[in-house]
Amino acid sequence: MTATLATPRQADVAAGNQLLDESEALRGNTIRLMGLDETQAAATEGHTELIERTFPAIDAAGLEYGEYVGFVALTNARNPITGKLRERGEYKGGIRLNPLVCGPEVSWLSRGMLDKLDLFDLPLEGGKAGILVPEGDTASSLDIMRGFALAFRDILGSRYVGATDIGTYRPEMLTVEQSLYRGCVTGTGALEGQSETTGFGLAVATKLMSDHFGHPLLPGSTVAVHGFGKLGTVVARFLMQFGCRVQLVADQHGGVANENGLDINALINYVGAQGRGGSVVGFPSADSVTSAEVLKADVDVLELASTENVVNLDNAHLIDANVVGVGANGGIQQSAESRVRGHKGNFRYDSAAGVLGSHLEMRLFRGLFQGGRDEVLGEVRRSFQVVFGEIISAMERYDTDFTHAIQCVTYEKRLRSLGMPLDV
Repeated sequence: MTATLATPRQADVAAGNQLLDESEALRGNTIRLMGLDETQAAATEGHTELIERTFPAIDAAGLEYGEYVGFVALTNARNPITGKLRERGEYKGGIRLNPLVCGPEVSWLSRGMLDKLDLFDLPLEGGKAGILVPEGDTASSLDIMRGFALAFRDILGSRYVGATDIGTYRPEMLTVEQSLYRGCVTGTGALEGQSETTGFGLAVATKLMSDHFGHPLLPGSTVAVHGFGKLGTVVARFLMQFGCRVQLVADQHGGVANENGLDINALINYVGAQGRGGSVVGFPSADSVTSAEVLKADVDVLELASTENVVNLDNAHLIDANVVGVGANGGIQQSAESRVRGHKGNFRYDSAAGVLGSHLEMRLFRGLFQGGRDEVLGEVRRSFQVVFGEIISAMERYDTDFTHAIQCVTYEKRLRSLGMPLDV
């Protein structure tokens, strides 16, 4: 068990700051594209409060040990005329356990959550939490979450509603809930189908993109999936149900491939049988491949379901898929996007379906939603169809690419929510 407080590494802080800088560059480009005046431009900015605290892990008997640092970032929109924050609901976003966690990264993720929430017109603000867990740390993740919950009990639930993320799963959310109260987090299993929403939304978005941009998903369409955790397993399963052949899959340990298509259900069972942290490596009836080979595979669809900047300036020119679906936050480095698009007409889509599922779970807790898996996934499908149409319309109005059109729609809706609607 760790006994020494770990602090964010300088390289991780620098990487987090770069993510913030690149998101600001995208905002600036979009402001110019939309022709916003100074006041309107100021209204597009997300205002972030970053809270940092240290805390011990706490076991089930109440024994404290070790010391960890946790961050909670809360991002809101502000009316530049009145100076008031919007505050139309709680702050929403996942809680991650990771050795790369730092303040700038959590702030960037929180700003991205605000964009997703505004894009889908959800009455919430952007939030994110991260706990720095050093590599090789052997403390129980449940004990760490118990300590985190108590350290941030004045924020969790009342202001910020957490959820699963990298390194956290249903047991971690249940531990937070048991430490505080029901409804302070989502992802507890209370809503049937909620755990599938992000992957299902990415699959739906991929089909919408593929069909619209001249690369329709047909029986036998080929797919590569980079990342095979909570997101990658689900998107692969749904794409297989759509009739696609998932030929290549990679995780942090390596990859596997079968040109005739991997048996995704068998692969999920193979990884699951190894316990948390299991790998696709060694899966029978498949060839071993590297992560890089999965990224540059000649397939119809590449799904990015791992972590940020997997596709970057060094490898963007190697991407050979017709359509790139981006389910992981910042899966394509912002400055590398033009290289991906310019290479073979690729298009991206940051899947925001997870927040749709979380919002439905919050409504369930408050007695405002009733329904099972079919209703949940149906709501995700309908929401994506509506938003996809809005994005395509923005591409035409502003004569721009898919990525900037997403931001245009997001800012149009943000301005409208602040009482500053555009004449579009």
